[in-house]
Amino acid sequence: DNVFLATTRGKTTVKLLDFGIAKLAGRNALTSIDKTASGIVVGTPAYMSPEQARGQSVGPRTDVYQLGVLAYKMLTRELPFHAENPFDLIVEQLKTPPPSPKKLAPKTPDVLARLIVRMMAKTSDARPSVAEIRSVFTQLRDAKTAPRSPRAATSVLLGLMLFLAGAISLGALWLLQRNRARADPQVAPV
Repeated sequence: DNVFLATTRGKTTVKLLDFGIAKLAGRNALTSIDKTASGIVVGTPAYMSPEQARGQSVGPRTDVYQLGVLAYKMLTRELPFHAENPFDLIVEQLKTPPPSPKKLAPKTPDVLARLIVRMMAKTSDARPSVAEIRSVFTQLRDAKTAPRSPRAATSVLLGLMLFLAGAISLGALWLLQRNRARADPQVAPV
């Protein structure tokens, strides 16, 4: 619901609409099962990281978790976790290890499958850095070893993941600058 392909003057680009949950860091927001809204909602259960579900602070590694869920869905056309209601889905996010995308997309390169599973690690410290994600996706793109599927445009997946990794990096830099400005009034706010 938050990632769109927009065509302007014949050129298609990726548009992110309110994807960066990291901007809510430090706020005590309520949780909803609907779309995110700045300052009000922390996330949707299908993409909610364990730290969000627990009401803990969120940051760039929260976005990495959500990016992992999105990559899993783009590759397999399925969400990694399933439940009959939003509350059980949150329990899945908290407790159940993420399944390998190779179960639904067997031609997935091992390095990509391992990366996506690590992106959905239950603790934020166990998730890969944005630089590592970007490196793996760049290697896959350059090696052209990505899986081919008539229903999934792998090149779009790789391009989108590289773009989103960059967006997460920018969000993290913005948070650092904002926090620095709060701590030191001499630093100009962003």
